[in-house]
Amino acid sequence: MKGLTRRQEEILKFIEEYYEKNGFPPSIRDISKKFKITPRGAVIHLVALERKGYVKRTGKARGIKLVYRSDAIKLPIVEKMPFDMPVNAVENAVGFLSVPKDMLEPGCDHFVYKVKDDSLKEENVMKGDYLVVKRQRKAENGDIVIVVREGTNLEVLKYADEGNIGELVKTGDIRIVGKAIGLIRLFC
Repeated sequence: MKGLTRRQEEILKFIEEYYEKNGFPPSIRDISKKFKITPRGAVIHLVALERKGYVKRTGKARGIKLVYRSDAIKLPIVEKMPFDMPVNAVENAVGFLSVPKDMLEPGCDHFVYKVKDDSLKEENVMKGDYLVVKRQRKAENGDIVIVVREGTNLEVLKYADEGNIGELVKTGDIRIVGKAIGLIRLFC
């Protein structure tokens, strides 16, 4: 990275990875333990990263923001959700994924679902894709929806008023928990 020492690059990478894994930034103490430096040494590196425009410190505990990623929001990746009650998606998170802010609808609750199979391949939704999901209970014909059946595992389906899916929703055998509003595919 331009203008960073090797140690600053390592600390910046640690902050990114810690944030990806936990959904919040590390503390000064977390950084000092990881790199076997004093808390003062960690602060000196953070000041340098801030001066070079990579992070912004808020002055609060765990108050480190990644500046160059400010156009992204961390959303929880959710695989399970109780059938019988609405739950905050963060409580069921298995991880987090950075999503561009402009992909989201302001004022709405969102989460990410990792597709488990190729059942919607004809809709260009493949196993391993991440669907950005807006929490809502209703759908229109053709919408890609995330549903929960009796149990907790989430599934992705193409909604249709007529036929099996519409009937299952009407009878209460499945519950729509959200509508896919975006797709993220990682190429490894």
